[in-house]
Amino acid sequence: MNKLNILKLREYVLTSNTIKNYKALCAILDLKVTNGGSKRSQLKEIERYFKYHKEGNKFIIDEIYTDVLPKIDHRKENSGGANNVVDYIKHIENLILDLLIQGGINSTNGFGKVFLSKNQLLKEFNMINDNYVFCKRRIPKLSKFMNIDQETVEEWYDINDGMLERNLMQALKSLENQSLILWSREITIAEAIPTAEVTKDGKEVIKRKYIDVDGEEQTDYKYRTNDEISLHYREGTETEKEFILQTERDILLELHCESKQKVIQFGMWDLFKTKIDNIILKELNLAFYYKSFKIIFNKKHIKDALNNIYEIFELTEEDKQDGKFILNAEIVNRTIENASKRHDRAVEDKSKIIGRIKDDEKGQKIKRRSTNNYINDNIELSHTLILKSSGNIKEKVKKTKLDKIEDDISIDDFINNLE
Repeated sequence: MNKLNILKLREYVLTSNTIKNYKALCAILDLKVTNGGSKRSQLKEIERYFKYHKEGNKFIIDEIYTDVLPKIDHRKENSGGANNVVDYIKHIENLILDLLIQGGINSTNGFGKVFLSKNQLLKEFNMINDNYVFCKRRIPKLSKFMNIDQETVEEWYDINDGMLERNLMQALKSLENQSLILWSREITIAEAIPTAEVTKDGKEVIKRKYIDVDGEEQTDYKYRTNDEISLHYREGTETEKEFILQTERDILLELHCESKQKVIQFGMWDLFKTKIDNIILKELNLAFYYKSFKIIFNKKHIKDALNNIYEIFELTEEDKQDGKFILNAEIVNRTIENASKRHDRAVEDKSKIIGRIKDDEKGQKIKRRSTNNYINDNIELSHTLILKSSGNIKEKVKKTKLDKIEDDISIDDFINNLE
């Protein structure tokens, strides 16, 4: 960064301590106008020379220091500490605010209210890539395709899915604490509504199923009159949510699974959802449903908050994309660091065991996590499922044939074998 023209600033404040915006500040200090990370670094450096606060876009000069403050290495200061977590969550807050403004304007729910699924938010902010959700529903196939132990894949999803959700909720709670939003977890349903005139013989939406070339079942929706329907997304009613909850439990029992996590582990998530969707379509005329964040935001102040953020942070679409890639890399690094810590703890636990490790759940976990390939497996999973620049593996995973449940064995036969 060029040397600041503090003398020029001292002359300016003799008549006024208010500078109308960032560009005007740069002109006074003889600095280059920049944006994104460069701008943040520039403003951090400026704080060594004088103290200021902001009112909207304006910079108010509070004090010009006689002696320049010592330079602080913020990378060391924040490395692995609480401040780093705060900056990480703050960046997610900024992306949420931007999305609310853009999405709220175009929302069918009206400006000021949006329904967004967890996966929509994670993908929009580059916190996951296109492979993440698709492969989560096909863990056995992903495990075989990547040649990684299935327990390690399940653990990776269980730990990191929880971490990403907590990150989102922490950012949402912070925005709520600033009285910018109110939020809650809801069930969003897609109500099937005919767009054509209903005939006597065509009063309901029908689901058409077919098997694609890879042996996977696909679904589309048709209306009997001329195949035209629209899906209206809205918050589910209490009656609808209660019916969905009961249906989910019924199907869990039918599949001999104690939880949805077990459904995923057995590679039966698509079957689970298909059975439920068939029932709610028939009984409630609902195409499907998903969990979402319902966010009501403060229309009066949220734009001011966003403008204030943009004066310091990203100014252009390119800068926003750069910020998302930085967040993406940070998440990948965090998942790998956490995996390394799990590996180190397992190695330490293993060293304290006298004799053979017990062949129970805890013992199996210690053995698996302490292996030399555990960290490499986690690195490969994080790069494949989170890193934005990772290649798309969905088709390859989809085509992967499983050993335990061959394609020519019906799912009913598989269920019968569990009994």
